[in-house]
Amino acid sequence: MQSQSSELERTIPRGERVAAPARSRRLHYWLKDVLDIVIAVATLVVASPVLLIVALAVKLDSPGPAIFKQRRVGKDGKLFTVCKFRSMHVNADDRPHREAVKKLVEGEPAATVNGQGFFKPVDDPRVTRLGKFLRATGLDELPQVINLLRREMSVVGPRPAIPYELELYKDWYHRRLAVRPGVTGLWQVRRHDTQNFDDVIRLDLEYIDSFSIWLDLKIILLTFPMILFRRWTF
Repeated sequence: MQSQSSELERTIPRGERVAAPARSRRLHYWLKDVLDIVIAVATLVVASPVLLIVALAVKLDSPGPAIFKQRRVGKDGKLFTVCKFRSMHVNADDRPHREAVKKLVEGEPAATVNGQGFFKPVDDPRVTRLGKFLRATGLDELPQVINLLRREMSVVGPRPAIPYELELYKDWYHRRLAVRPGVTGLWQVRRHDTQNFDDVIRLDLEYIDSFSIWLDLKIILLTFPMILFRRWTF
């Protein structure tokens, strides 16, 4: 696994890495770390009953474990295991997602319904009945508090890519790996500004280039109405 991680790290062009932050940016990054830990601990304390209820509901809804674990690509291409509540049937085929990502990178929507393009397959048969609700409300992401505490993820940042996605990346996409991936991000709250996958990556890079703790707080606050009005997506 170490060799695979090193290979992924080499896919990030050296010239595209983010330069060492100035003193003010270092302060913002330190505050970001504090914010991540505070939110993770608060979520564990306050939402523990919800975590237990959702875990039980997932177990009762379909056969398989309550927690889904998957290898993802983190900061500087390092691999880590992301934790989510399982929203798909066990041993679901990943080919539909691979095909969807390929279409997106090529400038096509993953799915089209009545002329409207979508970033994910519509009515995916791999998703369980409960899984549709968990995805729409973002509840499937709650176990990622573990990744926050491990400092593998941040509350705000680009979504963590699946390793096979990097095989389809354009060269300039790789700069999004210069920061820790996030549970939510700029493109989730500004999805109305995106027409294709290039736009999504541009928003990730805009976040990296204009990062501040205030921007993180703004994105976090804007995430709640996205969940409330079922416009949450990854």
